[in-house]
Amino acid sequence: MKHYSLGSIIYGFRLYGKFSAKEFKQFMITIVILGFLIGFNDKKSTTSIDAYYIYFMLFSMAAVALAILLKLFVQRYFLYKFGYNPEYEYSINSLLIGVVLIFATEGYIWFLPSGATTATLLQSERLGKWRMGLKHVEHARALAFGIIALVFFTILLKFFVTPGSVFLNHMIKINLAIAFYSLLPTPESDGIYIFFGGYRWLWVFTLAFVLCVIVLMKLLASPWLILFTALGIAGFIGIMAGFKWWN
Repeated sequence: MKHYSLGSIIYGFRLYGKFSAKEFKQFMITIVILGFLIGFNDKKSTTSIDAYYIYFMLFSMAAVALAILLKLFVQRYFLYKFGYNPEYEYSINSLLIGVVLIFATEGYIWFLPSGATTATLLQSERLGKWRMGLKHVEHARALAFGIIALVFFTILLKFFVTPGSVFLNHMIKINLAIAFYSLLPTPESDGIYIFFGGYRWLWVFTLAFVLCVIVLMKLLASPWLILFTALGIAGFIGIMAGFKWWN
């Protein structure tokens, strides 16, 4: 019995893809704290709290919310498609470390690992398909897809950047920072599930792709050139890493 039709996926995603009350609370706490960390230093010479500072802080929170929502949406979609119930769990320890660092460095060092999406089996989705329990590789793939989707969205934003796009450049920086920190194999992060639960080459490829885009965003103006160059370099590094571990 095939249950991967578009209608069944949409119906199931409506049931299991939305936030629970606990998840929504943790999500809101996450975006407020991360937005505060990112908006703490507005790069202006003045240190007063004026209208610009408040707007910069609110914009940072909105950009964080959009970035994390996009990442979580893709991750939750694929986890449901693979037959799992996704659940977002924030990392209060990482968030508190970020708060300490932001005060200690006057806002110059961000520490943004904020949480991870965990997965449990959906028993109903096992009907007609032998799944053999929770597969950590599928969990890791879904998490990596969410991070890669966030980077693709960031490259798309590059098409609209102009010399005066201060806030758009700030959003791009936020997206790439969240993608990078999501890959770090720290406790209670996406990265630890991808690094230890999935194919090691997948973590290497995703990290290389994110780092290449971060560097190329500063060197190249063409979004297409950024995309294909980053994919080419990351693909080569991922193949080499896979070859090393396979042998």
